[in-house]
Amino acid sequence: MNLNELNPTQIILLTLLVSFVTSIATGIVTVSLVNQAPPVVTETIHKVYEKTVEKVVPGDQKATIIENNKTIIVSEEDFVIDAVNKNSKSLVRIYSYLENDEKELEKYFVGTGLFFTRNGIILAQTNDFITSEESEETNYYINYNNEEIEVNVGENKENDFMFLTLKLNESSKLKFKKVEFGDSDVLQLGQSIIVLGGEKTDMILTGIISNLIRDKIVTKEATENKEAVEKIITKKIETNLNPSRSMIALINLNGEIIGIRSKNGIFTPINTILEKFNQINSE
Repeated sequence: MNLNELNPTQIILLTLLVSFVTSIATGIVTVSLVNQAPPVVTETIHKVYEKTVEKVVPGDQKATIIENNKTIIVSEEDFVIDAVNKNSKSLVRIYSYLENDEKELEKYFVGTGLFFTRNGIILAQTNDFITSEESEETNYYINYNNEEIEVNVGENKENDFMFLTLKLNESSKLKFKKVEFGDSDVLQLGQSIIVLGGEKTDMILTGIISNLIRDKIVTKEATENKEAVEKIITKKIETNLNPSRSMIALINLNGEIIGIRSKNGIFTPINTILEKFNQINSE
């Protein structure tokens, strides 16, 4: 090949080819020499490289990293706070009036309850109240939106819980924050729970389920071809806590009501309460 016969374009391409081959050869020789060099020489080369990078990329520049997926760690404390906030507006304090020594009406705390329905039916503990059969003179009230509303107390001697209704005007459009119900038949020993109540302000206790009193019931009788279908239900719930009389709601960490306090600090499962409520409404 005669170089004198090459045109300008061919000369440029030939120059690039020679440069490319030379670069590859230089790289191979450099890597080989570095691998054979003593550690002191290698360390010096690294330092020179780092200094060069610092000059090319100024130190005040910052990279922006966009994270599409974030790992968020949620503690049990967060669940407790959310569960309390979820149910605090459903908690209601019931009171009445008695004459003191000076013949003046004095307000006193009777018990706590929970809004069971949006139209104001309240779930409460039976032992907190004098039923209308025993005393027709006792009147009960709640405060809602700075308004005093009278409560109807029905008769209930069979259960540790009862349902109260409010004496509302027919034109009333009040809607109440009802609780959400959990499933008390799937509870587990050691499960974390919250107890909500309080005579004057909201109070909580946190603990675990320490005992479950259960029973086996037959939901479908046996036939010639099929065996009977049985179900395990929770009859009573015990915790490692000793709640006071004003503490009523047993709540799971999802913020669902799973029971209410009855006698001796034992809790009545919510499934039992719902079954009774449905039975009353179907009569």
